[in-house]
Amino acid sequence: MHKYIPFFYKNYCFLVNTLMKTAIFFNSHSGGFRPEYIYQISDLIYKKYGKLPEIYTFNSLLKSNKDLDLVYNYDTVFVAGGDGTLKVFAEKLINSEINMGIIPTGTANVLARELSIPLDPLKAVELLLKGKSEKIDVGIANKRLFLSMVSCGIDAKAVKDVNPKAKEIIGSAAYVIEGIGSLITYKPSKVKITIDNQVIETKAYVVVIANTKKYGTGVDLATNADITDGILDVCIFQKPVLENFGFLLSVAKTVSGLQIEDKNIIYKKGKNIIVEADPPAATQVDGDKFDYTPLHIDCINRALKVLIP
Repeated sequence: MHKYIPFFYKNYCFLVNTLMKTAIFFNSHSGGFRPEYIYQISDLIYKKYGKLPEIYTFNSLLKSNKDLDLVYNYDTVFVAGGDGTLKVFAEKLINSEINMGIIPTGTANVLARELSIPLDPLKAVELLLKGKSEKIDVGIANKRLFLSMVSCGIDAKAVKDVNPKAKEIIGSAAYVIEGIGSLITYKPSKVKITIDNQVIETKAYVVVIANTKKYGTGVDLATNADITDGILDVCIFQKPVLENFGFLLSVAKTVSGLQIEDKNIIYKKGKNIIVEADPPAATQVDGDKFDYTPLHIDCINRALKVLIP
């Protein structure tokens, strides 16, 4: 057992070891965080490299660029949090040679699921320490980075309106409940989606631009997506003849993996995508509420270096 001597600075508590090239950032506000992880994960890294990592904890997402510049002091940065936390660090690590190790302690942990990283934080670190480095794609929507997906429509409205306390208590189920409630009064928007100069105009409940197969807590929505191919997958849930009931049938088919066979779902691929809606529709990025449409979306191929099992 190692004796750790913490040093406190601003919002951080970290262990000083100037020779170390590895750091762990813990979002202590994330739903799956446990204080004992700090020492347990540090011990795993010590056993692997023979040196302690530097440890940082914070209560909310870091906003200061000066604070985030800490990542440039390391060869590998482990990040414990949800998809929102990963996105903040990815914005700093993009196009660098610094490895990001994902420790899933969030609500949905979509990127961890996509990369086959165990949802148990300790098992995740054990496998990542034995794994390899891989460069993955990132998306950019209205100049904001996303790792998994951006969408507009009823799902984004649910993200915008969800009760934060409900999310803390029941996790991702809070979005489902909010979405079902919204469906009663929701009117699909007229959308115009331009995919590499191909234009699609229709009425849609949801438009998803995906970098990953996974959506939410693990549904394979974009079944043909490849996070390393430099291309984004577009899924358009059109307004069906039976409207709300028909949309629910499309959702059920998606959960069952049959969305490609659903005539009410348009599936396309592209690198440069524009989404417009009338009236303007709510949007979400990796599970966080975002701007209203229009969205201008691009894919940057193999821009982020991550550890995978």
